[in-house]
Order: sequence, then structure tokens, then C-alpha cells
Amino acid sequence: MNKLLAKNVKKSADSFHDSAEAVEFRRLEHRLYNNAEWKKRKVFMVTSANLGEGKSTISSFLSLTHAYNRKIKTLLVDCDLHRPRINKLFDLPQENGLAEYFENRIGVNDLLKDTAIPTLKIVIVAAQRSQPPAQAQLGRPDKEAGF
Repeated sequence: MNKLLAKNVKKSADSFHDSAEAVEFRRLEHRLYNNAEWKKRKVFMVTSANLGEGKSTISSFLSLTHAYNRKIKTLLVDCDLHRPRINKLFDLPQENGLAEYFENRIGVNDLLKDTAIPTLKIVIVAAQRSQPPAQAQLGRPDKEAGF
């Protein structure tokens, strides 16, 4: 499914929109978005207990579906410092991501990556490391761009 996602994103937003997977993700996104209890929520996190269960694929498809169908600004953030995948799925260069931001090497505006869908932006992890930055390095005392 990851290969299909990367293939669809690279081709165009329309090819993703027409895929069989997109139909199912539209159903899921519709249920999440239109549920009265969830309607007020603006942040969704996809997680699991084990490796390889499809967190990156699910979050990518949900983000694509939401941005494409709702025409709402959507931000997909890859926070997996150990096994970043989002940049590979969207064929994005592995530079200027959360790792560099946490190390105070770039600002917030340098994090956002454009996609084929104008309302979808992505934040990647970036710098590939054998180990993520130490906990002490993760502090950001500044409040750039209202964050």
C-alpha cells in the first residue's frame, strides 16, 4: 500500500482520488469529520504499539483525503525520529525537518513542505540518525510563528 501511495502522490492528486483505497479512506474521513463528538477536534494522531502496522500509510491517506475533499488546510507531521517514512512516501528531500528545528538550526517556516494538493503541507523528520537527538536537545524556548 505504501508503494501505491507514493505512486499516486507523484502522479497527481486526481489519480489518488480515483483509487479504490481513496474510496475507503473517504468513508473513514467522513465518519471522523462528521461525528458530532469529533467535529470540534483539529488534531488527530495515528499510533500503534508495534512497528509496521501502517501508521504512516494511514495518516498519509487520511491527510490526503481530508485536504483534497474538504479543501481545508491540512498539516501532516512525521514525528517518528527512529523510522521516518513520510518523506519517502511523498518523495520529499530529507532536509529541513523536525530534527533540525529541535536543534535550533531552522525556523518554523522552513519546516513546511508543499505537495501536489495545495491544501496539504507536510513536516518531515529530516536528518537520518542512528539515534534521535537527546532529550535535552529537544527544548525550543522561542515562540516562532505563534507556536
